[in-house]
Amino acid sequence: MISTFRDILGFALVFSAFPQPLLAEGSPWDYARALARTGVIRERQESSDYRFEAPVSRAEAAKIATNLMGLNPETCRGVIFSDVGPELGDLCGYVEAAAESGIFSKSPPRFRPSDPVTRAEMAKIFLMANAIGPSVASAWYRDASKARLWDLAGYVNTGTELGIFPPGRYFLPNAPVSRGEAFGFAVMAKYRNPTPRDQTRKLVWSDEFDGNALNPEKWNVETGSGGWGNGELQYYSPGSNLSVRDGKLRIMARKEAGSGPQYTSGRINTLGKASWTYGKIEARIKLPRGQGLWPAFWMLGENMDSVGHPQCGEIDIVETVGGTSSEDGTDNGKILYGSLHYGNPKSPATGTKSESAAFGNPIGEDWGNEYHVYGIEWDESSVKHYVDRWRYGSVKLTGKAGTEAFHRPFFLLFNVAVWGEWPGSPDETTTWPQEMLVDWVRVYQ
Repeated sequence: MISTFRDILGFALVFSAFPQPLLAEGSPWDYARALARTGVIRERQESSDYRFEAPVSRAEAAKIATNLMGLNPETCRGVIFSDVGPELGDLCGYVEAAAESGIFSKSPPRFRPSDPVTRAEMAKIFLMANAIGPSVASAWYRDASKARLWDLAGYVNTGTELGIFPPGRYFLPNAPVSRGEAFGFAVMAKYRNPTPRDQTRKLVWSDEFDGNALNPEKWNVETGSGGWGNGELQYYSPGSNLSVRDGKLRIMARKEAGSGPQYTSGRINTLGKASWTYGKIEARIKLPRGQGLWPAFWMLGENMDSVGHPQCGEIDIVETVGGTSSEDGTDNGKILYGSLHYGNPKSPATGTKSESAAFGNPIGEDWGNEYHVYGIEWDESSVKHYVDRWRYGSVKLTGKAGTEAFHRPFFLLFNVAVWGEWPGSPDETTTWPQEMLVDWVRVYQ
């Protein structure tokens, strides 16, 4: 049975109706596409190919969890559990990797790989895969404590506190989990994760914006207009367009009255104050939303003044372009972009080489509805883009002409542009003012 549907996820599934809705929002099709885009499962063209109502076994859940953690087991030792060995195919390695990582206990002699995973077990498996622990708060459900293993109720509570499970009287902790629900929980566990400080790297620089003013030892305030190379309309002004209040950096874009600039906004950078070559760089941001707005968290090469752009290199950690595209109806507020721009080796005088990745919100929301952690992991071989715990883009640097710039120091920038060649102009749907809120920015190495 286990090999029947190996072409999709590498495991078998048997049809079963689920007793009641489990997740608070989203659709199985959106969840599956989000997991496929990040390599957790294999992509399929038709939703029916995913068999969303079929149940998921414990071994299958181990594979999804292991993929969520980015582990790639290559071997099956067959020594941890008496019923997990080569006969399970590649699932053996995934079960053993999940056990080695602490998701499953190694003490019972039998793993029961073909048993359906239960709701409470799924809560623990996928939350642990995202480094999220159990809650000690009072139970949300009358029956949460009836889970087969004593420690599962805390993970059920955590899932509810994160908005993954809808609150109610009963959770049915021992009920089996369908494939669509497993996909949904895997997505939501990433999406709702508060993303704590990275404990595996050294924090080398940060701004938590805890004061009541921008720190001049860390940031430069840019002013002026002139299009900024993109046909932008805003005038970058200090004043009330930039502030620090209630633990947040606030960059305000305004539509102005009178004879002065039609739009004003804010832009800051760390040039001459802080720069880095390689590292994990991230910020927790609530993005503005509206046609014609172009917020960005990005980096430029420190040698920009001497070599110019794009030869200095540019890393766009996150950009969005506001409202709905008039050409195809795409809601751009639900799509974010991560990019690298650098000098085109085939046309060094004027050419620009760009490599970008776009990522749609996995549950169909506007990215500006709430805070998210946007970041890159940058080393000598690549730049990887992620949002929260989703890695959605990777640009290879080794052996690629023109990418030499990305082995030199870069500095940080935040800004909100108005109009420009990419987002187009504001229209009657754009509301003013609009604000980018930054909770914190951190650099690890």
